[in-house]
Amino acid sequence: ISTVHQPVEANDGAENMDKLIVHVKGAPDRMIPLCKYQAKGGSFKEADLEPCDKDYWIEQIAILSSHGLRVLALTRGTLEKDAAKKGEQLGPEFVQERGEPWLTIVGLCAIMDPPRPECVDAITTAKKAGIRVVMITGDHKDTALAIGDQLGLVDEKYSSAVTGPELDAMSDEEICEAVMKYNIFARASPQNKIQIVKALQKEGQICSMTGDGVNDAPALKAADMG
Repeated sequence: ISTVHQPVEANDGAENMDKLIVHVKGAPDRMIPLCKYQAKGGSFKEADLEPCDKDYWIEQIAILSSHGLRVLALTRGTLEKDAAKKGEQLGPEFVQERGEPWLTIVGLCAIMDPPRPECVDAITTAKKAGIRVVMITGDHKDTALAIGDQLGLVDEKYSSAVTGPELDAMSDEEICEAVMKYNIFARASPQNKIQIVKALQKEGQICSMTGDGVNDAPALKAADMG
């Protein structure tokens, strides 16, 4: 998500008064590669910016995610005054297609969103009935594994997770193997959800799916049609 603002000298420095200030938040593993600088001492003046230490931020993201926290990267940048018009709807390409890293990372935001107790109980009941439950999420892999462990979906047989980008690189046969090997699917796209449902059905599994967002609709329909 990105928003564009007029500069404020006290915050942005006199050298940026003829620029537009862009604030961007998003998944940290996608935002860090777009960052060229990191803010030093809370200052955004050019003299106080330093090169982004990507290894440091990746380590911090992994630490937070391993505790089941959902992590967002908070970043900002500057653009020329004509880079955006008032009222313009900004798509992902506005941030992603600049050709090279251009943002400054300000910090990370970690959010605790623990599973509801009734969700844990429902999964326990399903497992006792012989139903295998899998989790498909857009969360970071480490976050998904930590939450999956809390839900009772991670055990000796299903000890790891696979990501949407990893599924995208697989053949149809490899995806069929993956859906029988993993209970946790992280960084999954709507297309990945359909792939997973169809692969489970191809493996002879009676498959049902639930979800709470519009992105779940295609996979819900695929499961219903199966």
